[in-house]
Amino acid sequence: MWHSAGVLVCVDGDHLAFDDGYLTGYGLTRHDAFCTSVDELRSYLSDSGRVSPRVWRRPVEEIVRSLFKVRFPVADLRSLSATRWPVMEVSWDIGHRRVDRRSFGSVWSPSDFWAPTPDLLAAEQVFEALLGFARGAGWPVREGGWTREPLVPWEPVAHMPHDGHVYRSRSEMVLAYQQGVRGWARVFARMRGHPVEAVPHQVALTADHVYGRFDDHVARLPRASLRGVRRLENIVVFLFGRRTTLVLPAEERSPVLTWLERQRPLPGRSV
Repeated sequence: MWHSAGVLVCVDGDHLAFDDGYLTGYGLTRHDAFCTSVDELRSYLSDSGRVSPRVWRRPVEEIVRSLFKVRFPVADLRSLSATRWPVMEVSWDIGHRRVDRRSFGSVWSPSDFWAPTPDLLAAEQVFEALLGFARGAGWPVREGGWTREPLVPWEPVAHMPHDGHVYRSRSEMVLAYQQGVRGWARVFARMRGHPVEAVPHQVALTADHVYGRFDDHVARLPRASLRGVRRLENIVVFLFGRRTTLVLPAEERSPVLTWLERQRPLPGRSV
């Protein structure tokens, strides 16, 4: 099994073809797409404008059948299954009662990035399109994995719960409040291109939600969607739903951190 950064999938008649998204093997240009036919792949490559002349001089049928890393008859497909986000495992028969397996997509870990990168989000879109097509075509899909985890985006709200605006529900009484990640850690997060939603300026906790104040808005996450936690050198990363992160400073007197760790103790279920 191996993992790659990009993923390019094409339905070639009665065959299914996968590539790591580079075509040339040198990793100079990424491609992330699911194409339901060779003609659709031709249009995609033509519109993208990111294929070297050496590759583009070949007929697109030859690109699929010679340059893609994996190609096999759809009839030999054993299963498509989601593993760790956003990786897709593909298994197919190779004869003599043997099965080959390959994994496409890069495993995300907050030890490398505080929040998902655009490359990982692109891979997720490709796999969701592939799975939707496969289900419609009656191909064997093993349900589960990261596809079961819901998307939990930050929900915009008007105010932090402690801003003097009284919430009617008793569940919105503030249990803890603290400052977010500051200093160089915050600067590095911005430099590495992480979304601002991963690193709020201020955080408040109620019985049902985690609130964050950002540069120009306030938003919240449901506490019930918390499913993972990872402690790094000076921070703790909490994972909500499939891929939404909240980064808090790893300080001894960190009220919100203390409450969330009680809900999902460290080391607990790591993300």
